[in-house]
Formats: sequence, C-alpha cells, structure tokens
Amino acid sequence: TVQLEGWTTQTIHSNDVQGCLGETQWELMKKYGANVVRLAMYIDEKDSYLSDSTKFKELVKQSIKETAALDMYCIVDWHISEWQSPERTGDPNDYLKESMSFFGEISKYCADNGFDHVLYEICNEPTCGWTNVKRYAEEVIPVITTNQPDAIIIVGTDQWCQKIIDPVFDPISSTYKKNVMYSFHYYACSHYHLLGDFRVAQKHLPVFVSEWSAVHFNGDGPFCKENSDELIANCDNTSAAAPQLVSWCIWNWGTKDEASSFFNEGGCFPGNLSTFTDNSGYKYSDYVIELMIGGFFPDCC
Repeated sequence: TVQLEGWTTQTIHSNDVQGCLGETQWELMKKYGANVVRLAMYIDEKDSYLSDSTKFKELVKQSIKETAALDMYCIVDWHISEWQSPERTGDPNDYLKESMSFFGEISKYCADNGFDHVLYEICNEPTCGWTNVKRYAEEVIPVITTNQPDAIIIVGTDQWCQKIIDPVFDPISSTYKKNVMYSFHYYACSHYHLLGDFRVAQKHLPVFVSEWSAVHFNGDGPFCKENSDELIANCDNTSAAAPQLVSWCIWNWGTKDEASSFFNEGGCFPGNLSTFTDNSGYKYSDYVIELMIGGFFPDCC
C-alpha cells in the first residue's frame, strides 16, 4: 500500500511561484518529507497554458524528468476552475480538444522515456455537473491509456471537487476501473461538513485528496487545526468508517501573501517559512512539516 504526501505548487504561471519550481525545489520538498509534487497549471488565465502551450509543456516535461531523478511522484494537473473569473464556465469540455492534445503528448513523452511515476489529474475543480465531467473524462482517459495502459488518472468531481459522493452512484466506465481515482478537495475552515461524504466514498471508490489546506477555501485564515487533523485521520486508515489509506497534496508551495502559502513573500527557502499561526501561536508551517515528517526537522531546514 502506497500513500503519497506532498505539496501542490501555486499555479505554475504565477509570479507567486517563480523561483519555487525546479529540481532544487523538489529536492527541498523531499527533505521535508514529500514524495509527490503536484504541478498546478491553469490553462486559460492571462499568461498561462493557452497563451504559450509550448513553454508550459516543456516546463511540465522538465519537471517530470527532475522528479524522476529524485524518486518522487509527479501529478500533472489541468486547472479549469471558474474561481474568480466569470468568463470561465468550470466545464472541462470547453477545452476538450486542447486537453486531449496536452495529455496525449505528455503521456507519450512519459511512455517513450520509461517514466511511470506520473499521475494525470485531468480536470481540477469542475463546476458543470458530474454528467458533463464524466463525459469529458471518458474522452480524455483513452488518450492517456493508449500510451500508458497502467496510468493513474485522477478525475475531479463536481462543485470544486466537493461532491465526491456523485461517482459513488455513477462511476466512470468500468473499462478504466484500474486507472481511475476520484479527487476530493478540502479546506479545513470551510469544508468540515463534507467529511461524511468523503468517508462514504472511501468505501466504494479509490479517492485522492489532490488539494487541501488548513485554512479557508479562499486561502485566508484562520488556521483550523482540529478540522485538519480530522481530515488526516480520515486519510490514515485509522477506523472502519474511513477504510482507505488516502494520498494527499497540501496547497501550496509558493509565496503568495495568503495563509495557505508555505513560505512568506520573498522566496521558497528554509529561512522564509510562513509565520502564520493559530490563536495559540502554533505556526502553520510547523504543522505541515510535522504532517510530512513527524516533527523531525532535517539539517537543511
């Protein structure tokens, strides 16, 4: 049984993640205890993927190569969230052609180079209804499995990956049963009420918490430690109510001026960890490190 634990980057086109990507950064993640990197890639924001697809495909390929060298897993994410942008619909079918082209090229690159450490997250946080998400997924999945028949493919669930219960009753085609996992996102101060659905889903589906944080869903505080602890307990196979050992990625590895960032503004380096605290003075960055490596601080950090 494998449990992946790591960080999701800030969106890779953002100024808030510049200097926080690349082999030395993945190595730092690993020293903190991570065994997976999630590359969060918006596709239709200004200066993101659709503005220069060649640039971002090369960045993704380079990151795949770098994480392979470090024996880490890598999640390639296709970020289609409607969040803070009214012109976006939250429907991944809007960019179906572009998605199929991207995942076809990346999976072929992985197959050609023998990279089997890559997971494909084909639609981050859709908000278009599960029927539409499922239709999209069943178009994109075979593009990947043609190149990598055993690939793990994470499918986002409706309403910003909150409605993990939907595919319990309407799963993706059994043709892809060995490939598909379903994504659940959790922001501890906002989504505690969803943990019941998460526990139910674990009894029926392979699930992956591909994005979560200990704060509010908009990235701001407070720091809700008890709600976070319960998510982790639900991921650690500690009770019959939550029977899976569930992998997770915490948001975010970056320097944006918000509570969810692991670093303060100024750069991603050990001396610049977030100083955001809960009411008792317990630092969020210390909490994350303790989740990753049980409170042991490596020499680097």
